[in-house]
Amino acid sequence: MSTKKEKIYQFDILLFLLIMLGELSKTYIISTLGNLTMLNNFIQIPLYLGLFFLIIEKKYSRKQVALFAALGLLLFIGYIKSEQAAYFRGLLLILGAKDVPFKRIARVCRNAMSSTFLFTVALWILGISDSGLSNKGKAAFGYGHPNITAQTIMIILFLWLAEKEEVRGKDYAAFEIMALVIILFTGSKTVALIMVLTPVVIGVCKWNLNKKGKSIKFINFLMESSQFAVLLFTWWAVKMLPNLPFLKALDLIVTNRLFLNYYLFNKYDLKWFGQNVSLHESAGVYNNIQDEWNAIITCDNTYALSLLIMGIIPTAIFLLGYILIIRKAIVEREHAVIVIAFLMAFYAFCESQMVEIYYNFAYLYILALPATHRRERMKIAVYDT
Repeated sequence: MSTKKEKIYQFDILLFLLIMLGELSKTYIISTLGNLTMLNNFIQIPLYLGLFFLIIEKKYSRKQVALFAALGLLLFIGYIKSEQAAYFRGLLLILGAKDVPFKRIARVCRNAMSSTFLFTVALWILGISDSGLSNKGKAAFGYGHPNITAQTIMIILFLWLAEKEEVRGKDYAAFEIMALVIILFTGSKTVALIMVLTPVVIGVCKWNLNKKGKSIKFINFLMESSQFAVLLFTWWAVKMLPNLPFLKALDLIVTNRLFLNYYLFNKYDLKWFGQNVSLHESAGVYNNIQDEWNAIITCDNTYALSLLIMGIIPTAIFLLGYILIIRKAIVEREHAVIVIAFLMAFYAFCESQMVEIYYNFAYLYILALPATHRRERMKIAVYDT
């Protein structure tokens, strides 16, 4: 039987390797080599088996065992139906993170992502991994698209924010500087906007956590339901897009993402446990919203992908997890976690990768020890390396 200290070290190693493998799959040269992709997936199998054995060694109440077993069964059914394991893998990592200091988790995630980011950029510098110029002449720095590069930088910065004990003025400046760097070198307006908004949301969140009263309870409710609100807007926009001029104008601003959702939701029906269908079409589609031919169909919305591929029930579990994150962070006064989860919920409207817990890492906070918890401070002191 492993000691608590050994279990935390084991989780560190498993989490680091799983994130590293997941991130390497985004490197352009690796993503183009089918054999390497298969090898990558094969290596992850024993790692998840190790994670499973680590989970069953943890202590749970009977109610927790029943709840986690039910969630696991529902998400596993979703995996069988959709052939997409993101939510099931996410549940395993959430359970594995139980009673592990969250700041320690954030550090492990940041080290893994930073290492693979530097490796990918090095391959680009050497001319080994270069997808060419795209996104208005911007470079991808070794990734398949500049937007992926910008997303990776954003997540690393958010992990750095999650590790910090206190956010100061120079930290605010770092986000604004990175927003400028991202827009200049990758052209990703969405990530740049998120970076610009981060200090503002931090300030509002700090103010909110220091206040009391009914109005603050209402603000907390809005924050808890913000992800659900974005999902509802996604669905409502699909239904109303042909009839409302302002939605058509918004569709142009977000580079036809509303039309993409509209097309996909009209093509496929929703299923309780998802379905294995393709959300990509190369060309030849008529965009009746903007009156354009040869539209390329893809899915750039996490909520659309979740509903269409993962299914209604797994999506509902995904939404419930977000509420648990915000509620716990409010009680523990963890403003950084609230800010990260909140901004990622809105970022997910424009990108589809947020179904992966590696990127939407705030979900690992659900069962982890918060920084305000005395037990976590002791564990950081004892186990920090």
